[in-house]
Amino acid sequence: MKYKIGICDDDASSLLHIENIVNLWLKNNRYLAEIKTYQSSKSFLFDYSAEKNFDILLLDIEMPEINGIEI
Repeated sequence: MKYKIGICDDDASSLLHIENIVNLWLKNNRYLAEIKTYQSSKSFLFDYSAEKNFDILLLDIEMPEINGIEI
């Protein structure tokens, strides 16, 4: 099974760090996944409105406009 993971964080360095951690976890546990990253809640919601098929979402809680809890 291939998982679809969405990561949303407005801080670019945090976004990259989280993506690296997830990739390491996937590799160590031999999981397949497609990871999509977003630097704004609006860009995430645009994709999500078209396809609501994420298996895992990692969302920043404090973001401008729409925060991770509101998403």
